[in-house]
Amino acid sequence: MNAGTTCSPTDWLFGISIDGTKALHDHYRADASGSPTYERIRKNIALLQKHGIQPDLLCTVNAETAKNPIRVYENMKSFRTGWIQFIPVVNHTGNGSVSADSVTPEAYGEFLCALFRQWVLKDFGKTNVQMFAELLNVYHGGIAGVCWMSETCGRALIAESDGNIYSCDHFVNEAHLIGNIASMSFAQAVDSDLQRTFGLSKKEALSDTCRACPWLSICHGGCLKDRIRENNENHLCEGLKRFYEYGDPVFRRISELLRQRVRADEIRQIIRKEGLL
Repeated sequence: MNAGTTCSPTDWLFGISIDGTKALHDHYRADASGSPTYERIRKNIALLQKHGIQPDLLCTVNAETAKNPIRVYENMKSFRTGWIQFIPVVNHTGNGSVSADSVTPEAYGEFLCALFRQWVLKDFGKTNVQMFAELLNVYHGGIAGVCWMSETCGRALIAESDGNIYSCDHFVNEAHLIGNIASMSFAQAVDSDLQRTFGLSKKEALSDTCRACPWLSICHGGCLKDRIRENNENHLCEGLKRFYEYGDPVFRRISELLRQRVRADEIRQIIRKEGLL
């Protein structure tokens, strides 16, 4: 932005974390004093909307969230922001194991399938779920715009409160410290050798299993933070495969109908009539 230009709030992307239902959110997201925060977040979302800002809602998917996919989705949708992200919780405990609150591959796969069915049959064309929208873009001949689904990553850096810049918000550690905003620009950080190596490692460190997988072109091994199994394989692999197999014929059919310029409401009816879900 040039000096002297102004920037309105609608020129920014606002992301707000709210974990599904009130009970789930308040259990996992109490404030420093231990008080619940759901109602506070709900009011903040309404305040942004009052000023013409539709925030991107971010919901983590852990072992408990995955048990109630439709309830979680419907509550997130009720805020009417138009855009929702579901982020799997995979907390490492060392030696390739994960914590008890992490979502299992099987539960994550079933969670995605349940959400996808609800989204296609009821909300396609009205509400965007990031993963589904990105996959549809890929099936329609485009490329994924989100890093964990891309062939390489490294373009989504993070700056902490002390000004330190790290390769990714999942890798805030000494090994991935690039520099500080007091001494370098974000452009310099993105183009640094350390960051280029980090981004390329997503492709170059793929396991032989990933390279032979039929879903490689739409998955690319998933997020680096989840590659904690032996041979650098993704913890969520089985769940992702389950979803890709479930969604593939539907994505193909929707893409075909979109090329024919069929309206979203008609697409929902066609998918239901043809029994694809």
